[in-house]
Amino acid sequence: MSAPAPVSARSGEVGFLDAMAHVAAAVAVATVVDERGLPRGVTISSFSSLSLDPPLVLFCLAGTSSSHPVFATADRFAVSILAAGQATVARLLAGPADGRRAVRWDWLDGLPVVPDCLVQLVCTGHDRVGGGDHTIMIGQVRRAVALGGEPLLYHRRGFHQLGDG
Repeated sequence: MSAPAPVSARSGEVGFLDAMAHVAAAVAVATVVDERGLPRGVTISSFSSLSLDPPLVLFCLAGTSSSHPVFATADRFAVSILAAGQATVARLLAGPADGRRAVRWDWLDGLPVVPDCLVQLVCTGHDRVGGGDHTIMIGQVRRAVALGGEPLLYHRRGFHQLGDG
């Protein structure tokens, strides 16, 4: 796949993907239990709160992701917001399936969550909306656990923590 064309031909402008690399984002892991009863997780940087009443969150998942079919049909999912020092977990869940088996899980209300992360959310599926080559997964938060710590951030195609230069 070739790089996307620039959004504009004006001098000094970059393509959309390069521009978005400058936006720092929290790193999260979305998880479900697959049809065999096994944990399935993906690293996401497109996580956001959506609504307070009802409490809704969203994340975006590529339609080409091998995990897309199980998330597209799941009634419930969890989101773990990663803490500084958990870049290895993020890399494993963004990589090939073999590496994903190396992740250690805790369980919260029957769903896999990342231990020692900042926040764990248990959600029921609220809606799924097409968005270009991604699906916007919207969930209603049924349980929220804040464990505390410093966040893991993704910026300029790398993992960082607060205070990094």
